[in-house]
Amino acid sequence: MNTLKKIINFLLLNILWVVCSIPLVTIGASTCAAFYVSLKMVNEEEVSVVKMFFKAFKQDFMQGTIMLCITSPCTALCFFMWRTLIKSGEMNLLFILGAFIVTLVLIILNFYSYALIARYTNSIKNTIRNSAGLTVQHFKTTMLTIVVVVAEIAIMFVIPIVTILGLFFIPELVIFTISKTAKPIFDEIENPPAPLPEEDEESEDAEAETDSE
Repeated sequence: MNTLKKIINFLLLNILWVVCSIPLVTIGASTCAAFYVSLKMVNEEEVSVVKMFFKAFKQDFMQGTIMLCITSPCTALCFFMWRTLIKSGEMNLLFILGAFIVTLVLIILNFYSYALIARYTNSIKNTIRNSAGLTVQHFKTTMLTIVVVVAEIAIMFVIPIVTILGLFFIPELVIFTISKTAKPIFDEIENPPAPLPEEDEESEDAEAETDSE
């Protein structure tokens, strides 16, 4: 896939996400669909963006919507708490601790969940549990990716021209960034390294003992 085609697919996928998220209740399904296509793009696969997007949108609509209903209250609470802290300027340690806890829960719920829905067939309960497990297991990688994602979003609010144009690429940029982190992890799950043959190890040990005698 050449560079120009990648850029066109990237922008097209972002437009599809934005348009299909306009009803708001469809944000979850749109996000799952964008992850479905993004994971294939990360893998350097040939993609038919429109066809694949709407296939995944339809396929994951129910689970994506349920996940949105679960994560939306937590997102709203997180936003409210940090906004209150910034506006008040007070160092209320208990409130700050609460904000960090809510943020951590939001990360666990959100970070891998939509990508997992896009990639695998599973229950919502198991998806959330797996998302939490991957966040803990790959904590350093997850935190580094979150820093990058926060920087991408922050740039949109800091640089005026990016603020204007950000809607055309920032959502997919965030999804693509998370997909770049998630794809190797998913590959590792799907293709675990082959265990060393125990019999060969035992026979080598036995030979070594014989030689030493």
